[in-house]
Amino acid sequence: MRVTFWGVRGSYPVPGTATARYGGHTSCVQVDVPGKSPIILDAGTGMRALGRHLKSGPLGRGEGSVNVLLTHLHWDHIQGLPFFDPVFVPGNRLNIFARSGRGTRLNDAIAGVAGDAVFPVVFKDLPANFKFMPVKPRDDFEIEGVHITPIALNHPGTSTGFRINAGGRSVAYITDTSPFDRIRYKKTFARGVPGHLVAGDRRILARMEKDLIAGIRGCDLVIYDTTFTEDEYAQTPHWGHSTPWQAIQIARAADAKKLVLYHHSPLRSDDDLDRMLDDARQRSSDMHIEIDAARQGESLEVR
Repeated sequence: MRVTFWGVRGSYPVPGTATARYGGHTSCVQVDVPGKSPIILDAGTGMRALGRHLKSGPLGRGEGSVNVLLTHLHWDHIQGLPFFDPVFVPGNRLNIFARSGRGTRLNDAIAGVAGDAVFPVVFKDLPANFKFMPVKPRDDFEIEGVHITPIALNHPGTSTGFRINAGGRSVAYITDTSPFDRIRYKKTFARGVPGHLVAGDRRILARMEKDLIAGIRGCDLVIYDTTFTEDEYAQTPHWGHSTPWQAIQIARAADAKKLVLYHHSPLRSDDDLDRMLDDARQRSSDMHIEIDAARQGESLEVR
């Protein structure tokens, strides 16, 4: 498998000289399995450049298909869809897999990114063919023989991580999620006060953490939400994101081989990310896990 990062930020894009090395586009990752249609993880603003790249192949002729796995429907994970060039080419097929949030039908939620109030071409007039497939955690499925495991995450409005297995190799994409110790998210908002969980919440969180660790166990590559420093997480645990140390603990428990820090805060400069990465490597130096940070435009071979 080959993994390419087209967008690595959370919340909103941050182009500029301070983010040139790691990149400023929001979440979008491409996974290529030889002989299969591209798998796209999230559809943030990085999807624009990916679309231009893919137009050089069958998708430029209206003869291609892509499979888009959406962790959730927050704006920074779907705002690139109407700027994805292949959606304007008749004959192309986009298969979109996601959980619907807050009682909204999946196709209605996706159509909202290109409604007539916010975009010049409404979703129903896009010439490509769309197929919407709801997913459920613990309900594995296959795409062209590639095995996909959806994993429930701890985030407002729900979020779903994905493990992709193909050819004896595995990649896990785990964003957006809080840890599983201070706060539990339900469908719409956090329940209770951070640090004062009720017994039922603690049981559910313990099960979610156990399922996550089992879901990514032994993964060759884990891409994990590390939006916050520890001070930032202490101030806003209810925003639904993690720190590098929290990601390291999960990856270590799962015996993952490589961890990539991801969903970088838009407030974080390249120099800040260098320091965050150095600190993560130092704190985990005795754990036998390789650690890096996602950089826009970089590709990794999973062998």
